[in-house]
Amino acid sequence: FFLMIRRPPRSTQSRSSAASDVYKRQGCEGQSVLSKFKVVSSKCIPLGCSAEDPNQRQAVVITVETEKGLLDFGSVHLTYDDDNARNQLRILKEEMNVLLTEDKLGQILVGDFNITEDRFFEGFVGEGGFKEMGDCLGIRFPTFPSWAPMERLDRVFFRGPRIIPSFLDREDPAVTQATMNSDHLFLFAEFEII
Repeated sequence: FFLMIRRPPRSTQSRSSAASDVYKRQGCEGQSVLSKFKVVSSKCIPLGCSAEDPNQRQAVVITVETEKGLLDFGSVHLTYDDDNARNQLRILKEEMNVLLTEDKLGQILVGDFNITEDRFFEGFVGEGGFKEMGDCLGIRFPTFPSWAPMERLDRVFFRGPRIIPSFLDREDPAVTQATMNSDHLFLFAEFEII
């Protein structure tokens, strides 16, 4: 369905200096989204930076044409500074509200939210209308750090009455430790659109 790709890892046990150099020189948090469905439109949502995290954070949102209708899909990576991450979440909610029009089935938003406490998502989940997939399915995977996952930073959110979560799993930590693809475990999510 979709594949979210982030920048190369920079905080793994065996750091890649090339990845870190590219990351620091660009001064921007890289996000990409690939889709097998026709992309109708795309938008980059700047989320800002802070003194603690000078890299420009952003979300990438695409609108795709599925067999059932139009759907927004977004990838995000918020800052690790709690106060700024909450502000970025507020900006993200406002921008996603603007993108959600009556002709769309709904929205799916995935990524590294860098927020561990569920209470910070109250405005996003409650009044924002988003649901967290792991909570809906009763699955709360820690995804960070990949070699010894203890924190739940990566999440899948969705909203829209026709989007039904059906499957959520994570990468095996042993595989990640062997390959060091990322400092986070990958999440695998499936939805049914009715």
